[in-house]
Parts: sequence; C-alpha cells; structure tokens
Amino acid sequence: MDNLPIELIVYITSFIEREDDESSLGWLMHEKPVSTLPPYATISRKWQLAIESRTFRSIHLKSTELSRFAQILTGHRKRLLAHLAYDVVLPTYDDKACAKFETEQDKERNNQAFTYAIHALYQTLKSLEGRGTGTEFRALTLDIHDIYAPMDGSYREKYEEDKEQWASGQRDDLWEHRYEHSILRLLEHPELPFLLSPSSFNLCMLSCTKRIIEPKSALLMARRLSNVHSIELYLSDEEKKYPHIRQQSRYGIVNPSTHAFCMAYKSTPSTDYAAALT
Repeated sequence: MDNLPIELIVYITSFIEREDDESSLGWLMHEKPVSTLPPYATISRKWQLAIESRTFRSIHLKSTELSRFAQILTGHRKRLLAHLAYDVVLPTYDDKACAKFETEQDKERNNQAFTYAIHALYQTLKSLEGRGTGTEFRALTLDIHDIYAPMDGSYREKYEEDKEQWASGQRDDLWEHRYEHSILRLLEHPELPFLLSPSSFNLCMLSCTKRIIEPKSALLMARRLSNVHSIELYLSDEEKKYPHIRQQSRYGIVNPSTHAFCMAYKSTPSTDYAAALT
C-alpha cells in the first residue's frame, strides 16, 4: 500500500466522506465521536500526509482552544492550513441576566474578552509564522466566524427548554435583544501584531447571535494583515433607539484629516423619523 504514488493516495482519500463539523478542533483532538478520516492516517507516512492535507486544510476554532491549536499545527501542517474559521467566546451570564439588557460593566467585560481573543489569535498566528515571510503557510483565509456567549441563543445548552417556557409565558428572556444596543470594541489595538500569512479576511457573521462589532475595530484587524488581497466586512447599522451609538461608530472610522470616505451599510428604513441621523 505504501508503494502507491502520493498523488494516487490523495485521489483515493478524496472519496472518503468528511462531515462539515469535522473541521472543528474537537475532531482533530479526538474529543468528539470518531471521524471517518483520521484512522486512515495510521496506514503509513504517505497516507498520513494525504489525510492531513484534508483534515488540516480547514479548521473551525474557538478562542478557548487556541493553545491546543498551536500545539498540533506544527511542521508541515502549517503549510496545509488554507482556511481558519474563528469563534470568539465571550463571558457567560446567568438565567436572571437573560431578562436584562447588558450593563456598562457587562459591555466592558465583553470588550476585554473580545480584545483578548483577537490578540491571542494574532499572537498565535504570529508565533507560527516565526521569522519567515509568510510562505510557511498557504494563502490563508482568516474568517471571524462568530462571536457569542455560552448563554446566547442556540448556543445555550437548555435552549429548547427555555424557548418553550418563554413561549408559554413561564420565563422572562430578552434573547438577542439583551445586547442589541451593545457594540464590541477592540481595545489596545496598537499592540496587535502584523501578520503575513492571511491573504483573505472575512468578518461576515450571519449567525443567530447578532453580536455587533465596531467598524473601527474591524478595520484595525484588517489593517494588521500585511499580505491581504481580499477583505469582506459585514457590519450592522441597525441602531435606531440610540442614534448617538450609530454616530460614534461611524465617526470612529475616520479622522479629522479625512477628505472623502465611502462605506456601504445594510440598514432597513426606520419608521421613527426622529431617530434618523442628520
């Protein structure tokens, strides 16, 4: 079996099914039910390389798993990674807080957690790049996939139970409205390192959590990618109750010396004309 050309082995392994969820780090660390791919890596060195070219091509990573990610992505595996989807996990909150809007203290705690998660990601990728020119990696697509707290929406362990109680009037819960007036901000951005490996950067969170990132922070993250060729940002401008929040977010992305700037926002028309920005 080991006498087969590596190209043929790669072709054979392409017929082995791989579930979408198998891109998560839990599969690679064998913490979830056994995947269909890893067992074939034990056949021989060539089969290991062929299997790892698939298992390490795309990884879905939580911010709580960064240290283990750095431990397993070593040697030739760094050159296999083409897509990294990153989830930022925010501090959790209790049942009582589900029925309350986020406080200023909650917002600050989330900003700190968001900042730490982004800094940790950039520092980890920087350490994996070493002192190279970025060629240690393939053209890497960096995707900020989602931002959530464990009690947000469907991420909640007892989501179905809470949803039923809320629907029957037995439970008070704001769901995603709890943080609809909160904007996540990146703190201490001058310390964010420059990265060479990402060629594409996506921040297009379309999940049910609806966490909002400050436009300035999104742009700062993109500016730290030295070799990026493609940037896609999906930003929200739906704040209608507190217009000053929208104004602060908009004004934060330009400085007094800017003469012209254009950015397209997705926003549905407001029926409350008093809330319209002037």
